[in-house]
Amino acid sequence: MTETQSGGNVATDGDLRPIVDGHTQEIIKLHGRLDGVEGEVRSFKSGQEAMMERLISVEAQGQERERNRAQDRVQDRSALTSLAQQIAKLTGAQEERNRQSQERTQTLKRLSIWIGIMTGVLGMLGATLFSSQTFDAAFWGHFRTPHVEAQINATPNH
Repeated sequence: MTETQSGGNVATDGDLRPIVDGHTQEIIKLHGRLDGVEGEVRSFKSGQEAMMERLISVEAQGQERERNRAQDRVQDRSALTSLAQQIAKLTGAQEERNRQSQERTQTLKRLSIWIGIMTGVLGMLGATLFSSQTFDAAFWGHFRTPHVEAQINATPNH
């Protein structure tokens, strides 16, 4: 360097070499550190990319689980609807059987009441008719056998 270039006294080449060598060594160290930092940054970026891939994978799995759950809910609702319909049919059928059974019971009650009334009326009529001596003699007189006739005639009248 010249005096005008450096702005001051010109140093000899021997004076600058140790300084340049010191700076060179520092630059080499800094370059080594920079390489280490770049390696760490690359490692960090690859780790970050791996984490992003993992996060995307986990999110996709979560979405798949949600879709499966939604399908399960739809199937469950369908099964419950079908079950409710079957129960309604069974309940309706049971109600119809109960209604028919009640109708038969009512019919049998009416029939038994009519039979009871008819039996009572016929019983009263029979008791009235058969308690009469005239009817009894007239009615049973037609069924007398010769053996019974002989026995009646053989009895002395007092």
